[in-house]
Amino acid sequence: MTRKKIKIEGMSCENCVKHIKDALTEDIQGIKVIEVNLENKYATIEVDDSISDEQIKAVIADLGYIVTSIE
Repeated sequence: MTRKKIKIEGMSCENCVKHIKDALTEDIQGIKVIEVNLENKYATIEVDDSISDEQIKAVIADLGYIVTSIE
């Protein structure tokens, strides 16, 4: 498992946080959401090495948010 920090633009409320948590865990097998931080606009996850950054970006983009970086 690899820990990643995803910077996300467009989150404005707790519903946004819930949507991102739910989408990441339901749409991609092998992701564990550690935290989604509304104030600082990032999510911390643990992922299997088989999951690409592009997969993560696509799930978040489908919700209408913008991934500015993945570290």
